[in-house]
Amino acid sequence: MTSIEKYHLFDDSPEFPNNFFARFTFSGSLNRELLTESFRAAVERQVRGRAIAQRKGSQWRWVELPDLNPEIEFHEQAEIHFEPLDLRRTPGYQAKCYIGPNTTQVTMQVHHALTDGLGGLGFVRDWMLIYDNLFHGRADDAGLGKIQPDLLFKRNQIGLASWSYLKNLWRQPIALFGAAKFIGRRFQTLPKKTDPDLPAAIFPQSVSMTIERETVLSLKPKLTARRVTLNDFLLATLFATLRDVSSNTDNRACWRVIVPISIRQSWERSMPVANRTTLVQLDRFAHQTNDLLGLAQGIHFELGVIRSWMLDRMFLLAIRLMSLSNTWLVRNAGPGKPRATTLLTNLGKPFVRSGLRTKDGRVMVGDATIVSADLLPPIRAHLPLSFSAVQYAGDLRITAHVDTRHVSLAEAEQFLQKWRDQLVSVL
Repeated sequence: MTSIEKYHLFDDSPEFPNNFFARFTFSGSLNRELLTESFRAAVERQVRGRAIAQRKGSQWRWVELPDLNPEIEFHEQAEIHFEPLDLRRTPGYQAKCYIGPNTTQVTMQVHHALTDGLGGLGFVRDWMLIYDNLFHGRADDAGLGKIQPDLLFKRNQIGLASWSYLKNLWRQPIALFGAAKFIGRRFQTLPKKTDPDLPAAIFPQSVSMTIERETVLSLKPKLTARRVTLNDFLLATLFATLRDVSSNTDNRACWRVIVPISIRQSWERSMPVANRTTLVQLDRFAHQTNDLLGLAQGIHFELGVIRSWMLDRMFLLAIRLMSLSNTWLVRNAGPGKPRATTLLTNLGKPFVRSGLRTKDGRVMVGDATIVSADLLPPIRAHLPLSFSAVQYAGDLRITAHVDTRHVSLAEAEQFLQKWRDQLVSVL
């Protein structure tokens, strides 16, 4: 196992499972037999779809369970909940489905030790295309990209020997300086309830909001004029929303947002799912959140420097250093102290090149149409709201994975409403 795979394995507990969830709502019905068959075929393609994590001495490795037949569980109600995956005993892919009279809901669960969010979406696209092939009587692998399992031997490469990194080597102390500043800076956390009668954790619990296509199109000229992206503006408005919901009115109050950044290269497209993402942390003070477009420009500049100077490799280097000792890595993977105020994963437009037919911009799978997609990154200790953003059929959908032991669904909905207000305020 690579150092980042072990990190995500150790950063796992029944209280805070290190799992991704993806929920898809379809108009129309999906066939049960084809769902099961296509899910099995998609798992087969990912090489480690049947693998568990096993320790031998001081080493951790992947061990395949060849007799396992992945199944989709079918439920009689739309509200579907999952048990945390224990990757030491069970493989890291699960799927459950509700088929109603006019709607179908499919929810998938994937362990973070197996893949990052983009890799998980690749698995989902494979499943959808295989189902569509079976539905229309085509070969199940028609239109699927080639998978090269041997590329998994290169999944631990982070480009330290590349010219892009070496020419920026002298700049890496800047990342160390920034890391030291982050470690020493206190930041605000979201309110945490201490009621002992709160219910046990139920996974996943989520709320979503949709910013309609017309609003997104109205925003783009204003963002382009300031030379910022929609992602920059999402982060800026998230900081402003955190300020609005905080009880701390001090102008020096600070909020921290974790931003996952993919390091995937074009040659990795045929690699089975793997962890090819690093993390950066952005801090902003209350007095910096009044000018949203100015704040977005600052975020755009900072993220641009981090990417172009390859300062984002510092997180992966730190994990690699800690992995010299499993004990050290375990101690650092699951600390009780806050890591950030919240997290935002922007997955862009993941279904634009799915290879599937579309109708009015919406993807068709068999004779059903995807109405909405909710992608949920993990929640962590002291991080009860974790956000994802996806653009689909022109709309922008923001989903909050909610730790209802600390933030109620009603409070999460209020948060999203305040975020919406910030997003449209520049219009």
